[in-house]
Amino acid sequence: KGASLLADTSTTPVNILREQVTSKGGTTEQGLLSLENLKVKQAIIQAAQAAEKRAKILGDQLGNE
Repeated sequence: KGASLLADTSTTPVNILREQVTSKGGTTEQGLLSLENLKVKQAIIQAAQAAEKRAKILGDQLGNE
């Protein structure tokens, strides 16, 4: 809850907050680099878009019944 609360209440951009708490060469940095290399962000975006598209289709179908 701490990180999300900080991100929600801070005027500092999230990417800057992350840089401020990520040690150079540390475990968090390596984990984040691994996620970046695996293109996890793009996969999450695509999953959300697919779910949104399906939800719209289902909503349209329910609206026509």
